[in-house]
Amino acid sequence: SDYFAKPSEEEPKSRWDMDDHGNMREASTDTMKPAKKGMTISQKKAEDARERIASGEASFSETMSYHCRNLIHKPCFDFSFALIIVSNSLTVGAEVEYGALTKTLAVPFWFQFLQLVFTALFSIELVIRLLALQREFFTLPMDWKWNMFDLVIVIFSLIDVLITYTMSDSSAYLIPMRILRIIRVMKIIRVVRFLRQLRTMLFTILHTMSSLLWTMVLVVIIIYLFAIGLTQAVTEYRANNSSEAETTITLVEEFGTLGASTFTLL
Repeated sequence: SDYFAKPSEEEPKSRWDMDDHGNMREASTDTMKPAKKGMTISQKKAEDARERIASGEASFSETMSYHCRNLIHKPCFDFSFALIIVSNSLTVGAEVEYGALTKTLAVPFWFQFLQLVFTALFSIELVIRLLALQREFFTLPMDWKWNMFDLVIVIFSLIDVLITYTMSDSSAYLIPMRILRIIRVMKIIRVVRFLRQLRTMLFTILHTMSSLLWTMVLVVIIIYLFAIGLTQAVTEYRANNSSEAETTITLVEEFGTLGASTFTLL
């Protein structure tokens, strides 16, 4: 019975197989390769690209995509750009603080230089991710939103640099530049992508937003009920006491109307 037993999958395949007519032929190399089990589609693509590069069949774009993909999957890559993002946010804060202390809108050269450096680094990171992911940059289920967020931030940063270095009178664009600076600082939100604990906290908050909304509705109802009662009590007190004492003036200011009572309770 053991003789007719089905061979196990661990046994190596024979280099010969049989065609449809019963004749023996040499098996193709594809059928002799071990199956890639337990691998995701991205891992299979990476493995296929590595084999093509090793055999010299890969094109220049495939080689660049393979090396860029390996780079973005390294922890040091994410950690380095997380530090750059934090440094960029601190630089923008220092720039705003400098303007507040000196009471001037002129930006010193070193702040402009640092802005240019950070924009260049973020652009390089975006290009590396585009080369690595290619079409997956816009289609990955978990990352495409972050990628689009990065793309928008980099575009607005480039517009900010363009206005700063090409417009002779940048004071005419103070409001757009202020908005662009705020958008540039928003890149610090991307740190959530790199820090697992912070990401977990953010997702927890997002999942509790519905409960928070109904809690706020309950608080508003309670405040509204107390505002009605207090306003009615103050109105009755004023009707029975015509004197304009200091206590009465204070009650009128804080609870004289429904809006005032609501604002005081808040």
